[in-house]
Amino acid sequence: PGYATYAAPAYAAPAYHAPAAYAAPAYAAPAYAPAAYHAAPAYAPLASTAVGATAQSTVRSLDGNSVVSQYSKAVDTAFSSVRKYDTRVSNDGVAIAPAYHAPAAYA
Repeated sequence: PGYATYAAPAYAAPAYHAPAAYAAPAYAAPAYAPAAYHAAPAYAPLASTAVGATAQSTVRSLDGNSVVSQYSKAVDTAFSSVRKYDTRVSNDGVAIAPAYHAPAAYA
């Protein structure tokens, strides 16, 4: 015939190779040794000691109506220092007013 024919080539499966076997790296101990072993360093305890002090004072007037109260607290550690002060003043003044007699109509 007067025309060319084309035939697809036969299918050939690709060739896969099995992976190479895994070989763990060889390990050798170092050829040297430390000159001397030493003990681990001593560490300070996590909870350090604290020193605290409190003071309280109350002063009253002679008639007992006025009061000055003071309170203080101090806490010292190796890492911090805290001071608190509280002062309270109370002055219950007495209102002095003249007393009047009730009117005769209500007596």
